[in-house]
Amino acid sequence: MQPQTRKILIDTFYIVATQILAYYGIRYMLSGTRSSENQGQKERGKAVAKRLNLTGLKLNDYENTIMGEVILPDDVAVTFGQIGSLDDIIQDLNESVIYPLNHPELFTSPSGLLGSPKGLLLYGPPGCGKTMMAKRVVGTV
Repeated sequence: MQPQTRKILIDTFYIVATQILAYYGIRYMLSGTRSSENQGQKERGKAVAKRLNLTGLKLNDYENTIMGEVILPDDVAVTFGQIGSLDDIIQDLNESVIYPLNHPELFTSPSGLLGSPKGLLLYGPPGCGKTMMAKRVVGTV
């Protein structure tokens, strides 16, 4: 075997070996972090179920992980005072969404004209406060 061919074979072997080691090493590291993250989500899911008085409900691991993603309205710490220069929109939200949901007896009529909307569309450029508004409305209801 020629020295040049032998050098090419050795270099190829080293490259393939390092790629295999990197692949399995990264896979091992990711599997460890994923299981610890899932364990944390499952624990959070159990805590959320307890706060919602769902202690008698039997959930599998997948459902516990999903329950860990639930954000309760009490956990949202946004106030309308933190949302700047949107006073007109805040007033509209109060009149059309929050008041009918908090006081449904005032907004019942035989014709159905008064009532809470079935949906709400917040639109605007990035950074204008759409997410903050949605968080606050969810925290209010």
